[in-house]
Amino acid sequence: AAAAKPEDNGCAVDDVGSVVLSPIETQRAIAILDETIEKLSFLGSITPDVLQHRDELSKFVGDEISHIIYEQRQLEARYEELIAQRGALKGLANKSKYK
Repeated sequence: AAAAKPEDNGCAVDDVGSVVLSPIETQRAIAILDETIEKLSFLGSITPDVLQHRDELSKFVGDEISHIIYEQRQLEARYEELIAQRGALKGLANKSKYK
């Protein structure tokens, strides 16, 4: 596929080869840049807080992972019990057919 040319987007190219945006495209670019600045400002304001509480967050995440692993092991053990019960019940059902 061919690369899009600036003219395809309603823009123009001046004598030096620079792209000249239409008024609508200029407003769109300004809005995007304003939103980007807002988001970066927000990230900048929370980053020191996150760094300050890094150890607490790490412990919390570690505790959560440990809890999930514990639950997973319990579920696996219960699954093994149910599979064993199923095998036993299938065996009993087959025995009654042959009596």
